[in-house]
Amino acid sequence: MKSIIKFIEKIEKIEKTEKNKILIIGDSMIDQYYQVNVERISPEFPIPIHLSASDKPYNVCGGAANVIHQIKSLNINSCLSSFFDNELKSCLNNNKINFELSIRIRGSTPKKKRFYNNDILVNRWDVEKENYGLNENELDNKCFELYEIIKNKINLFDVVIYSDYNKGVFSNHLHSLIKLSKISIVDSKSGDLNRWIGCTIFKPNMKEALEFTGCKTITDAGKKLLNLLKCNAVIITEGASGATIFENNKISKIKPYNEILPAKSVVGAGDIFTAFLGMAINIGMDIVDAAEIAFNAGVFYVKNKYNKPVQLKDMKFFKNKETAKFASIEELKNIDQLIMTNGCFDVGLTANHIKSLKYAKSLGNKLVVALNSDKSVEKLKGFGRPILPLEDRIQILSELECVDYVITFEDETPLELIKQIMPTLIVKGGDYQPENVAGFGIVPIHIHPIWEGISTTEKIQKCKNIDFSIYKKLE
Repeated sequence: MKSIIKFIEKIEKIEKTEKNKILIIGDSMIDQYYQVNVERISPEFPIPIHLSASDKPYNVCGGAANVIHQIKSLNINSCLSSFFDNELKSCLNNNKINFELSIRIRGSTPKKKRFYNNDILVNRWDVEKENYGLNENELDNKCFELYEIIKNKINLFDVVIYSDYNKGVFSNHLHSLIKLSKISIVDSKSGDLNRWIGCTIFKPNMKEALEFTGCKTITDAGKKLLNLLKCNAVIITEGASGATIFENNKISKIKPYNEILPAKSVVGAGDIFTAFLGMAINIGMDIVDAAEIAFNAGVFYVKNKYNKPVQLKDMKFFKNKETAKFASIEELKNIDQLIMTNGCFDVGLTANHIKSLKYAKSLGNKLVVALNSDKSVEKLKGFGRPILPLEDRIQILSELECVDYVITFEDETPLELIKQIMPTLIVKGGDYQPENVAGFGIVPIHIHPIWEGISTTEKIQKCKNIDFSIYKKLE
């Protein structure tokens, strides 16, 4: 986690200068999102019927263009080298992306059309032609033209990312730029590994690594790729499970922290891993720390929709955890006389909350507070809740001397968490009956006294009753 704090601090100090340049070479695409209305399933075949669709899609950068979109959003000096048509040009311009080392083609940019009914993907339609619709001679000429543009500029860049979606950009010539790159990071969907010999870092996902090598285990695949490519490191990503880093005399594992936020979309998750890996390597971080940063950036990326880039404020969630009393399940299992209470606390703390937490702590050795996740709060409290996001609630509770640990849970009740931790005692407020408390029959339940004072519900109601127009007039 310290590596993430270091990364945030360094990135915040970087200004857009000629230094710290990153070049992204590769296959760019357009991700198109349509909203459709689905009310029934077809009687002819079990597929959803689209009653209507939005006239115009929401276009966002995909592939290599998605990698630079993320890097550009953190104000890192970067440039894209790719093929583009008018549609992609418009998308790049809208996001103020530098693509001066790219070339226009008469073919078309590959598009992935995704049709959503609210947040549910009901259909995907890939619209693309092999090699961008160029014939063999045209493709060869365009690849050579792109190569000539890049080769005299590549020495200006500290890190070069090769984003190979096997669409045609790397068919000829361009892979030879590996030898000219100061630091090269390769994310390739192509099984032609010979083109990447001599790269600095090779980053496949688990499925790709096993397919490229014919191996049955990640360990064997990583070692084989490292030997074949003669690179400094191979990083194999394993989805939500983490990543494994292979270096010459070392194998390292990146594991997720206690809470993995639920994914809303995994579109482009590999691009974001590559983007953050490149940025972290670019500011001098070692490979293991860089991979940890890249993985945790992906944790936040997949909770967003429509390829929305990760911002530093998202990464600060983990920075907050460093100073918070955040605990793991394994850590809590071994604590003697552990008292547990739980709640949402999403409107902040009242005086009664403080009294309750102090009282709970007085009944044992250590106090752990189990917090409902943001998704869990919304299920319980409804739309518009939580008022305070999870990272703020963790930090607030961590500031209290009586709270020793904070942990989170996704379900509506902490029952599964209780079964794993098995605290000595569960403490809840005086308006509960023991049999209605999660964990009843598993762990002893203690109901503390009721204290007079404003409740969270009353707090919200008071806010609703305020006439803010008065304050606007005063302004």
